[in-house]
Parts: sequence; structure tokens; C-alpha cells
Amino acid sequence: MKYICFLLLICLVSSFPVYSISGNKVKLRQTEVLSNLLEQQLKHQINPNNAIEKSISALLKSYPEQIDSVLSIALLKYPQEYKQIMCGALRAEPALMTDVIDIVLKSNVASSDDIISFAFSEEPAYAKEIVSAAILHDPLEIENIVRVAILAEPLMAKHVVDATMKSHPEKSLIFSLLL
Repeated sequence: MKYICFLLLICLVSSFPVYSISGNKVKLRQTEVLSNLLEQQLKHQINPNNAIEKSISALLKSYPEQIDSVLSIALLKYPQEYKQIMCGALRAEPALMTDVIDIVLKSNVASSDDIISFAFSEEPAYAKEIVSAAILHDPLEIENIVRVAILAEPLMAKHVVDATMKSHPEKSLIFSLLL
């Protein structure tokens, strides 16, 4: 598998004559290459039930700097599989949680409540990051985001509320009522 990724990387690098292509064409070509890589990864997966998750994970392990492009392509092609896409991204690099949440929320493939709940069920240790990313996406829904976070992961409720109160002290009374 690593050999295939290495060959694909060489093909990717050698297919970009940077000196003769403008910025937009490079971006389009990168998107095309990443899309093809995703399709090739999916074809090589043995178990079709988690093929998207493993394909996303493999791509992001090789190209973590391309998280925006990889997730955008995957969510565009397979919007109903957003949970597998999120899992694959988080398996590759859990520290990319805020980027994953932001990209999935922007894609509008599911309600923000579902995305937040799922993110908490997958990576409860990143509670603060999940809530922060969701609030940045939709600051007017701060109370609902905190409520969903508390319901999704009750053990992290105090941590989530404390962190959010520090970030948004103007809402302290409301958050204290949620506990």
C-alpha cells in the first residue's frame, strides 16, 4: 500500500510543471489528481463497508496539508457518507478535528447537531475544539451547540461549559443553567 502511495506521489509531483501553469490551473489539476487518488483508493479497498473511511485516512496520512481539498472532494462525491469521511480524517490525524468540523459544517451535508454529536462520539477528548469550531461556524447557535455537546457527551459537560464560558463570558448565565 505504501508503495502504491509512493508511486502516486511521484506521479503527482511530476505532473505539475509549475513554471508553465497559472495558479488556478494548478489548483484545478491538484483537485483532479486528488479526486483520482480517492477513486483509486476506493477501488483497492477489500471491505466496501468502510472503504471511504480507509481511503480518506490513507490520503490524509500521505497529504495532511490537503485536508481541505480531500474532504471537499469526498463530501461532494459522497455526501451521505459524511460520518465515514469524518472518521477517516480523524483516524489519519485527530489533531485536525477543528478543520474537519469546519469543512463538514460548511458542506451542509447534515445538520450541525448531527455533526457535533457524531464528532463527540468519535473523539470526546477534543470536546473544547469541537465546540469552538462549531461556534466559529455559527456564533448565533452557541447555546444550541453547547446543549448538543452536553447531551452527546455528559461526562465532558463541565469541561465544555467552563471552556465556553471563558471564551464567551457574556453567555455565562445561560451556560450555568445548562448544567
